Amino acid sequence: MKLRFNTLFFLLAVLLLTGNVACLAGNVAFKEVAKPTKDKLTVKKFVLYDAMHYLGKPDLTSDGFSRIKVLYEAHLTKPDPNDNTKVILDMNKINKLAAEAEYSNSTVICTDIEQWFNDRSVSGEEMATRFTTMFKVFRDKIDNVEISNYGIAPSALCVSRFYDNGKTDEKTLINNWKASNEKRWASVNTVDFFAPTVYIAEPNIDSWINDLKITVKEIKTHDAAKKIIVFLWTQYYDKKGSPYYKKVIAPEIWQQMLEAVYENCDGAIIWSGTIDAINWDDPRVQAMMNVTKKFIDFHKENKAVFIK
Repeated sequence: MKLRFNTLFFLLAVLLLTGNVACLAGNVAFKEVAKPTKDKLTVKKFVLYDAMHYLGKPDLTSDGFSRIKVLYEAHLTKPDPNDNTKVILDMNKINKLAAEAEYSNSTVICTDIEQWFNDRSVSGEEMATRFTTMFKVFRDKIDNVEISNYGIAPSALCVSRFYDNGKTDEKTLINNWKASNEKRWASVNTVDFFAPTVYIAEPNIDSWINDLKITVKEIKTHDAAKKIIVFLWTQYYDKKGSPYYKKVIAPEIWQQMLEAVYENCDGAIIWSGTIDAINWDDPRVQAMMNVTKKFIDFHKENKAVFIK
């Protein structure tokens, strides 16, 4: 009888012990699969603007791209009556564009006036005043518009490096690049977002990524809060004599460029020109666009929000 009682007691103890262990194991398992609350999720807001001019290109908004209006120099300026090699604002053109253009699908605008960058007769302060005058017209006529100008700021460090071709040491190259952009920084407070150019000139992706990071760091010394939306060209820079002149960027290089921009910036304006425009169905273009769509899909699945 005593043996029987001890056996029953032992079995009961084992059952209680295994029950507690199971209960503990259940608690561990629950904690491991528990989903984080919304306030603990890190959401990356990112935007890809479509400014490509490939022949036959369809609307890409369903693929995750957003719309942007890029307004070029010829549509915003007129020759300076005192020097027809220079340009001044054409307020008639600007007012007409702001009043008549269809902006219901996009309230993001990037003007593209570049002549003043290298015009020594136009100071940084004067250039900023001209941008302020032009932007005011659009802000007065279009609700919630966001506006900037191409190359504000700075210019493409990668392109400067390509032109330098190893002639100067790294410190001198960077200092020269910074000095060449001093004028542009005077317009920082006129724009709603930075629109620097980060075109690639040669297939050295490691160098390009390093120059992108230097560019972003430089921008943040002037304004750490404002969004950085870089200009990406789908082809190599058009330096005459370059072996890469206007070649379509290979998909594996393009993918790394997109990922680097995603990591360091708030978005990109993907641009291609109207001169020597390539057909949309060109295999080179489609290979690059397939990479872009996969990039969008991957980051959407990983909680990124692609802004419309």
